[in-house]
Formats: sequence, structure tokens, C-alpha cells
Amino acid sequence: MYKVIAISGYSGSGKTTISEMLLKKINNIVYFDFGFLFRPLTYYLINELKLNEEEIKKMVLEKKLDQQIKFSYKIINNKVEIGINNYFYDYHVLNTPQMNMNTVTVGTIIGDHLNGFLKKIIDNLKQNSNVLLNARRPVAAYPEVDYHIFLESSFVQRVKRKILMNQESYEVTVKKLKERDEKEKNSGFWKKYNFTKTINTTTLSKDEVLEKVMEIINNEFTYFNNLTLILGAYNCNKNCPYCIAKNNQKFSIDDNLDNLSKIFSELIKNHIRFKRFVVSGNGEPSLY
Repeated sequence: MYKVIAISGYSGSGKTTISEMLLKKINNIVYFDFGFLFRPLTYYLINELKLNEEEIKKMVLEKKLDQQIKFSYKIINNKVEIGINNYFYDYHVLNTPQMNMNTVTVGTIIGDHLNGFLKKIIDNLKQNSNVLLNARRPVAAYPEVDYHIFLESSFVQRVKRKILMNQESYEVTVKKLKERDEKEKNSGFWKKYNFTKTINTTTLSKDEVLEKVMEIINNEFTYFNNLTLILGAYNCNKNCPYCIAKNNQKFSIDDNLDNLSKIFSELIKNHIRFKRFVVSGNGEPSLY
């Protein structure tokens, strides 16, 4: 059964950085950043339709979002991308300091009104892979998450990270981050639950944060340094007393290497991961 891992937390705490690292670390996983929905939607409402905050609020209250906007999605390089009326915006258009602020504003207005759509996407993704969510309120959108990891960091450290990221002055960065924190806090974006695992990233390197996240996930995933697959044909007659092929048939299949893809699929579905894989038929490793 596939799992849903949710990452949330403060702006500048490392959510996106760690999510990108997890995407490379965990096999068979799809990454869904809710910003991939709210950013193009924000751009469309403000830049295409030229709506102000009050007009967006009216559209949401009158439940006209779904009537006037057609949402679609596709998966590119294990990442979910959302289309607005079948158009997929360029990444660089959606990721600017101004879009960051606009997206928080629009996201606050929309709130949980699109949770039904988000849940449908996640349910579809979960049928074939593990799902990694990077979101402000992931549990509200998908209460069935298997893990909720909340990243926090000191305001001073987050300011430093934002200055490096956006190349803006200290004064501008402090002002914007304070405004964003206030909006996110008042909108319930920092909500934690009794099953939430919190990591403070203030003094940690990216690798140290990743290690802590993996420790949480590893409580469910099983990792092996070496995994040996014992094939089903035992034609050796040396009768070695400690032959692993004859004494251990835990991973036994027909002696046909064409079946390996099925075995790998089963291992992934059962959350088994390994660094080194050995195929053996008579106790002597034959294929790596």
C-alpha cells in the first residue's frame, strides 16, 4: 500500500529544498506541491482576469471557481503540474517575490474550497505510487496522510535564507516575511496535529534535516544494505551445510530473470528499499 507524506511549516524553513531532496531519495514517489495549483490559479485570477481581492472573494463565496475555471494536471519528472483552462504556465513566471505574496493572499481567500479537487488528485496518484505533499494545510486537504512533518526555523535564519533566495534587501525581506507570517498564521497554515512530527531547521544543514525526515519515514519503510533474491531452482549438489539458497527461501521465484521487474514492483509496494541487490541460485552470488 502506497503512502502519503506531507511537509508543511514556516516560509523559509526549508520545505521545498527538503521535498526536492526526498524526491531523489525515495523510489516510486510523486511530488505534489500545492503551490503548483495556487500559483497558476493566482496568476490567472490577478493577471489574466484582472480581479482584485474583493472580486476574488465574491467568486469564491458564489462558488464560481469550478464554473469558470477548468483544472487539469499532468506529471512531469515525477512532479505534478496544474493547468488552468488547459494552459500550463512557465515556472519562472509563477515564482517571483511578488507572486509569493499574491499566492499567499489568494490562498487565504480560497481556503479549503478546492480541497475536494486536491483530494481527487492525491487519491489518483496514490493508486500507483507514494505521494509527497508540500503544502500549507496538507492535512485539511487530505486527512488520510500517513506522515505530517512540520518544519520550523527562527525568524532571523529565515530572513537570511530569503535574502539569498530573492536577492532583496534586509529591510524589504523583513517586511515581506513579517506580512507573510501574519497571513499564514491567521489562516491556520501553521496548524499541527497530535501525530505531527516537528523539526527545527535553524541550526541544521540540509543533509541533517533530510536525515531527520528519513528517520521518521523509516519507521514505516524497511531498508537493507544488501538484499539477496534466492531463485527457485536448486541444481547444485555440493550440499554445503550453510547454503543460503537451500536454507532460506524467503525470496523465492522461478529461475527466470524476466520476472525481476515483478519482484521489484512487489518490493516497492511493500516499502522495501535496498542499496545492493544480489541474485543467487545456489548460494553463490551470481548477478549484481
